[in-house]
Amino acid sequence: MGMFLRFVDDYPVPSMRRFTAVQPASPRSSITRERVPYWIAAALALGYALFAGLKTVADPDLGWQLAAGRWMLEHHQVLRTDVFTYTGYGREWIYPVLSQVVEYLLYRAGGYPLLSWLAAFVCVATVALLLRRGLFSTAFLAILAVPLIAARSVARAELFSVILFAAFVSILWNFHRSGRGPLWSLPVLMALWVNLHLGFLAGFGMCGAYLLLEFAGFIVKPRRAESRTRLRRAAPWLLATVPATLLNPWGWRVYAGMFRLMPTSTNHFILELMRVRVNATTAIQAFAWRNYESALFWFLGIAAICAVLALLERRFAEAIILVGSMYTAIHTARFVAMFAIIVVVIGGSVLSAWISNRVPQHRAIAIAATALVLATLLVAVRVSDLVSNRFYLRTPGQFSVFGPGAPTRFPTGAADFVLREHLPANVFNDYNAGGFLMGRLAPDYRLYIDGRGELVPGLYVHTQQLLNQSLVSSDWQHEAAARDINTVVVSLDREYGMGLASLNKFCNSPGWRPVYLDPFGAVFVHENVGAPSFPKGGWEEKTDVLQRTVLNCSQVRFDHPPSGDSSRARADRFNYLLNSAAILIVLDRNDEAMTALGSAEAIESRNAFLHYAKGAVLLQTNRLNEAEASLRTAVDVGSDDAASALARVYDQQGRYADEVNVLQLAAARAPQPGWFYLKLGFAHLSQGHAREALNAFRDAEKEDPFSGGDDAGTGYHAQLVEGRARAEALLQSQR
Repeated sequence: MGMFLRFVDDYPVPSMRRFTAVQPASPRSSITRERVPYWIAAALALGYALFAGLKTVADPDLGWQLAAGRWMLEHHQVLRTDVFTYTGYGREWIYPVLSQVVEYLLYRAGGYPLLSWLAAFVCVATVALLLRRGLFSTAFLAILAVPLIAARSVARAELFSVILFAAFVSILWNFHRSGRGPLWSLPVLMALWVNLHLGFLAGFGMCGAYLLLEFAGFIVKPRRAESRTRLRRAAPWLLATVPATLLNPWGWRVYAGMFRLMPTSTNHFILELMRVRVNATTAIQAFAWRNYESALFWFLGIAAICAVLALLERRFAEAIILVGSMYTAIHTARFVAMFAIIVVVIGGSVLSAWISNRVPQHRAIAIAATALVLATLLVAVRVSDLVSNRFYLRTPGQFSVFGPGAPTRFPTGAADFVLREHLPANVFNDYNAGGFLMGRLAPDYRLYIDGRGELVPGLYVHTQQLLNQSLVSSDWQHEAAARDINTVVVSLDREYGMGLASLNKFCNSPGWRPVYLDPFGAVFVHENVGAPSFPKGGWEEKTDVLQRTVLNCSQVRFDHPPSGDSSRARADRFNYLLNSAAILIVLDRNDEAMTALGSAEAIESRNAFLHYAKGAVLLQTNRLNEAEASLRTAVDVGSDDAASALARVYDQQGRYADEVNVLQLAAARAPQPGWFYLKLGFAHLSQGHAREALNAFRDAEKEDPFSGGDDAGTGYHAQLVEGRARAEALLQSQR
């Protein structure tokens, strides 16, 4: 019971005396035994964090951060304007310097593996900070929080915000509960933070939460003096965090740069900036206890419970902070780690106090023992899933595999080909691959776009428009002439490859030659390129290169998957095969695609895209019953693409009720549901349901992925206007 008695220091309420009075002073060995449950839980949390944080580099933003770090070290000056893109060249660019330099130095010292270890260290260190109070419930919640913390502790500058936010929470909460702590470190950490990542505003958020905690103490007379004393001691250090943010190369302009560079106009397209869908349909994910999604819903539930308990204990500030953290996590997926940190530290203390105050001793001991057994089993299964790569191969949006190392699903071969053959500038690229390509191709080439926010307003949407057209379209001809574009590099990954859908169009664009194609990327070169566009050499040399490297997309073979029996080799082979199958489907090479899918399924069968791809091939070969079964499996596993395909099948067959059911499910769980609501409206129209159609179109307008602006030529807004008009006319006719 000693692990619960620790909460007496946190919440000194009179009813606790019944426990402390019956427990005589224990010798040191007895205290150590009582602390065993906490130490076991803490060890589980830290070990789990190590395995969850250790994964291959996968975030494309790391590429431009490495490029910037290299540039600054080579030029011995702060990078203040864009030098990496020809579309935004010379525009002011503000980003913390220290993180980029540190990342590049680590890369120089140990390559991508060392950066993977950095992410793992940050994940473990963040969890360690949460365990500072030595409370069993906090350690138990830290175990559950590991997937959320690991999701944001990836090899890029953001990981510094994760650990520094945990430090702020730990220091301020400990000072609030004990009156002790190194408050002097707050401005020091803030000065460090503003030079590491633009998420330093979260530190101010925690400072505000601390002030709320102390001001709430003024409401209760017995606590008023203590709150006043703590606030008087903390005030100078809290105030000092504000000027500390000015200790950066741009001074106060770091704030202007931060807001300007945030990709606010592309929020509807960037998954980590989208809101989390919380409803009865998505809440089912809480039962998928082996996946990351379940952790988020568990914590939403835990935060709600702890907020209620805080209200019962008259801890109104804690309740407000917990509810506020829930809002931030739901509003933007990027904040899930900070949300988890708040719940572990503050919610854990609230939970501990309630158990200590309200739960009899023998039941508390039973709760602790049961929690430890369940936590041990959970960690054992999840670590097994991580090490075996089952988690990474089954979970959509996971681009890493277990262990340290280089990116595995980026267009590495395409980038190396461009450098090796000295292909002509300028290079056009898709948004998702931009950061990675920048790290690989700079300083030899400038790129079209990357993930640093919209340095050129509207460029993201324009890029999408170009990617949806043939390379000989009028828009492409105009862009290529205006920007002197001679080489196109696109990513082809099955999930983030923005060039995959139009690969067949690109391959069959007269005047452009496909010169490189593998399961992760493709390269096209304009055949009329002139000598001045080549960074090295002349036209005569490059003519030979183009003749030697030109290929036929319909004949390219993908028959060199990675070999080996290790977990890593099997994961790499799976990704190679599944990406190959996706490309073969786009190129209408269905028999070869099915062969690749069969080989991939032999490695891992519970992958949503695998069944979606099988369904797509079966549809193209008119095996409708088998296609429906595969697509239904993909939908059940979580594929939104499969939901769209299955809805089309039902629409073509006139099975409108089935179409409505599929679209309602997809709209309820998709992070970007606008298209599903739009299709749902037309499905209701097909059934003659005017009011339901109007409601769907109203939701489609509310969830407009383009925020009412340019819809990139997709026809979204035109369909919305047409659908609403038809629904209103139908409603009038039914009256």
